[in-house]
Amino acid sequence: MPALAFAGLALLGAGCGSSGSESSASSKSPTELIEAAGNASKSAKSVKLNVHVTGAAATNIEILNVPNQGVEGKIDVKGRQAEFIVAGGTFYLKGGEQLFAGSGAPSGLTSELKGKWIKIPGADAQSGGLTQVGDLAGLLDKNISELKSSKSHLTKTGETTINGKKVVGLTGTANGQKGTIFVEAAEPHYPVALEASEANGGNAKATFEDWNANAEVKAPANAVDLQSLLG
Repeated sequence: MPALAFAGLALLGAGCGSSGSESSASSKSPTELIEAAGNASKSAKSVKLNVHVTGAAATNIEILNVPNQGVEGKIDVKGRQAEFIVAGGTFYLKGGEQLFAGSGAPSGLTSELKGKWIKIPGADAQSGGLTQVGDLAGLLDKNISELKSSKSHLTKTGETTINGKKVVGLTGTANGQKGTIFVEAAEPHYPVALEASEANGGNAKATFEDWNANAEVKAPANAVDLQSLLG
């Protein structure tokens, strides 16, 4: 999930509406704007994120993030589809037999797991890079810090309109990835879209929707404990 590192910049949410002046962004420096977006994000109840990555790492991700509860979503990597939930610090995964192809698991086991929620042991989730999906707060803090540093070369790219909202683009480098995040020109400057270049020549685009909607994330019932199943 190459887009997640940069997308983590804004995953915690931001503000609850455009109550500020539309000229607010023009009076702020790039660093002040990115810091304002980061600070505002911590008060959101929820946010939805849609990520589309092209190129060799072609990926589509849908994420619902509810701070203090967890995240849930769907992911499609080159046709291999799965649903996931991170709740209570535990990672759960559900998919078809194609998801487990090449995993080394016996064919009988992959057939048994098809379509069921699977509880992934912490070590396996960590080694597979799955835990970064649930550590959105950590991603946010890391990327905000990097974008605020002089090494990020953060600059404004001017105002435009995305999905009916007047936004300001902020271009910089976070976690070795160059990209532009578009935040509302009006306070509280919450994120609307993101564009980033991938190392493999592809591009990542993301949109943020349904800020502060009433939503919840729960651990799935009757999940299969993979560690117990494998002994």
